Parts: sequence; C-alpha cells; structure tokens
Amino acid sequence: MPMWVEPMKTLLVADVPPETDKDHWAFEIKWDGVRTLAFHNGKLFRLFSRNHLESTFRYPELAELGRALGHRPAILDGEIIAVDEKGNPDFSTLQKRMNVTRPTAVEKAAREIEISFIIFDVLYLDGRDLRKVLWEQRRERLETLASLLPPMCRLSPVQLGSRHHNHGGEEMLEVARQKGLEGIVGKKIDAIYEAGERSGSWVKIKLVQRQELVIGGWVPEVSQDGKLRLDHIGALILGFYEPGGKRFHLAGAVGTGFTNESSRAMVERLKPLATQESPFHEETEMRKFRADIHWVKPRVVVEVEYRRWPVGGLMHQSAYKGIRTDKSAKDVVRELPT
Repeated sequence: MPMWVEPMKTLLVADVPPETDKDHWAFEIKWDGVRTLAFHNGKLFRLFSRNHLESTFRYPELAELGRALGHRPAILDGEIIAVDEKGNPDFSTLQKRMNVTRPTAVEKAAREIEISFIIFDVLYLDGRDLRKVLWEQRRERLETLASLLPPMCRLSPVQLGSRHHNHGGEEMLEVARQKGLEGIVGKKIDAIYEAGERSGSWVKIKLVQRQELVIGGWVPEVSQDGKLRLDHIGALILGFYEPGGKRFHLAGAVGTGFTNESSRAMVERLKPLATQESPFHEETEMRKFRADIHWVKPRVVVEVEYRRWPVGGLMHQSAYKGIRTDKSAKDVVRELPT
C-alpha cells in the first residue's frame, strides 16, 4: 500500500465539456471544503491534506471511518466540509475546524461544528492499487463501501453526461446555480487517476470566482477618527507565483471579509514573516492606503472571492474567505479557464 499519493488536480474551464463519441463525462458538485486523503492500512487510520500535512487530530469523529473499514486497507480521496444554516457547504464555517491545533480547542470545535467527509474516489482497496483503473470502475468499487460508511461520511453524488447532449453536466450546473454553490467538477469516465497531474481529465466549472492567493503584505486598519490599529487588518496585499514558483506577481488587495477575531489572528500570523522589501517581482502599483504597507515573506495562503480580474490587471471587488493551510505558497498560480 502506498505511503502517500499526490492528489489529482482539476483544470479550470469556461464551459461544461461536451459529450462526444470519444469523451464521456461524469459530474459532481464542487465542494467548498478542504481536500483530504484518508489512509487506512487495516490498523492505523490517518488523514492528510493535499500538501501532505496530517490532519487526523483535527477531525476525531472521522476515526469511525477507520473502524468501519476494519481490516480492509484503503486510500480514499475526498473533501471535508462544514455547512451553513441552509445546508450548503461553507468554507468560513470550516475555518473554525481546520485551523485549530490545541487538543482542548479541537474537542470544543468538534462539539460545536459538525463536519462531513464527502468521498469521491478510491485509490487503493483490499490489497489492490486502483490508480491505473478507469474512473468508472473505481466508482463501482467505491460504491461497494457505501453501506459501511458512518453517518458523517458519504459518497459524492454523480450525474452522468448524456451522449451528444450533455444534460448531466448542464443539469448539475443549474442545481449548483440555484443553491448558490461554487460550481461543478467533470471527470472523464475512462480516465485513470493521474496523481499530482492537471491533465484535463478532471475539469472544474466555476459559478463563483474564487482563487487561492499568497499574502505579500498587509496594511493596518485606520479607524474613522484616524487612529491606527496595528492589531487589525485593513487590507491584505496578495499575489501568486509563476508556474515553477520563481517569480511572485501582484494580484491586488482585499480589505473585506474579516471578523475582529480573524483580523487579530492574521496579524499575529504575519508578524514573524515581516521583511523590509516588497516580495513582488514588479513594482507595486495599487491604490493608496491610509497607512503604510507592512511587507511579509510570501508564505501564508488565503482564499479570496472576487467579481472581476482582467488579464494584466488587478482583482476588483474582492472578499477574504479564509486561510488555506492545505496548500504550499509556491503552488499558488493564477487559474485562467481554458
């Protein structure tokens, strides 16, 4: 059984891919959570984020999945989510689980915030490596586990595309639109699991424009009476890397979406990363702020929602959604739909 598998990646596309004689698709909801791989060797159950950080301790209730699998070794790919009052996946709610570390805080968060593990793939089961098996056959193997799953675990619903008409993808996209969800994911049913690759066999169609970005600086908040609040975020200066992680480019700034708690916590997280010079490759050209920019080493990844981001320009009408501890900074590149 492999000790680690690099998660397969999705390619951002502008439209639902068409069904052809060669390409047949299956569609799922794009879950607004944290990508998680579950490893169970028949005795030990462990959870890992997509950048190979263990998160087992953060979700103690998911140990029940390991007990349900019993002596059957398995590697499962999925997404941990939390839901809002409408029952929709909500990344802001999940933040209260995915970033806690102290045992007492983990126990408290587990009591107060319910999570689910949405499983969409099986990579290893009963002594067999399934990564070279086609998606359709892997899905059949995955569905044999459905009756074993504990209440907080479930399979991601799938809608197959209709040949030449592709109603499956369009219908699921419309459901996502009506529910205010982020979008959908399409998977070629005759594709193997390409670990670590973004080949186009898995694609995502977004209804909400979201992007992971890296903090390169921050501006303290200035109150209405002109007082500087050095313990609160006024704005984050954000950027992204070129593929390969060499140059760091400016994306824009975000100044909304913070609570008092998240604002103070962000300042404490950024203080040790302070640096004298801008980390951006180009000269920083953006609107003037009421306070000086505090530059930081680009290490902290966040998720941002935005309305518009023209090619060659900066983001417009952006809002902070939360910290992403499950992705390395140098893996953050700008996603443009093909």
